[in-house]
Amino acid sequence: MLAAPGLLAIVVGRWLFVGTPVGRAWKPALVLALVYGGVCLASLLYAADPERTGEALMNQLDGFFILMVMVLGLRTRVDFERTLSAILLAGFVLGALCVY
Repeated sequence: MLAAPGLLAIVVGRWLFVGTPVGRAWKPALVLALVYGGVCLASLLYAADPERTGEALMNQLDGFFILMVMVLGLRTRVDFERTLSAILLAGFVLGALCVY
């Protein structure tokens, strides 16, 4: 759980202190992720099993940090294509391992 926030801190630190440019689409992604997170957090109020729902929200928070690292890192179309290819390849490998 600490790796994803650490990566986000590195990316934001590079942006603030070194001046490394970040991707252009981080603001809409942040707004959309926060709205979705707020709706999911509200589901904690009427959950039948609050402990299990809390675990799912912590997993979502980890995914949020990973999303922000990716969105902040994608600056060009080439970056997007490489990232998409890597994600698809990782999914293919993990799927093949599950079948094997």
